Amino acid sequence: MSLPEPASHPNLAARNDVDRFVDKPGFLIRRAHQISVAGLDRRLQPYDLTVPQMVLLTALHFHPGVDQASLAASVSVDVVTVGRIVKRFVERGLVERVRSAVDGRAHELRLSGAGESLLQRIQPEIASSQNEILGNLGPEERQAFFTIMRKIVGLA
Repeated sequence: MSLPEPASHPNLAARNDVDRFVDKPGFLIRRAHQISVAGLDRRLQPYDLTVPQMVLLTALHFHPGVDQASLAASVSVDVVTVGRIVKRFVERGLVERVRSAVDGRAHELRLSGAGESLLQRIQPEIASSQNEILGNLGPEERQAFFTIMRKIVGLA
């Protein structure tokens, strides 16, 4: 496959670049991710949360008592980043860190009452963001979207 000739005018080239990528799955997945994160970040900003932080709060809700390394693995975020977020959450009173009774070197993490409360308060923001992302899709298209995405990420 050969590349087309470059456009003669820089502005025309910039407009045409998007056209060249609309049939590339990597570009579309990345663009959808950018739109998704930007919308949710905007909605979470009043709560002093980012999308990765919201993901960790959600994971801790479903896995109370998890250790930091397991938490990182469960959400596909590196341990150092999770450590920074957890430290900030502990300082904000959103997460409790307790030494493990099984392994004295490890700490178990769980949401505090304040963490659970915050997670409940942001649920409408999350739902709005998800509805915004999928707003142009009908019910059957939404189902197809989830089926395809699960296959792409190896969950189907």
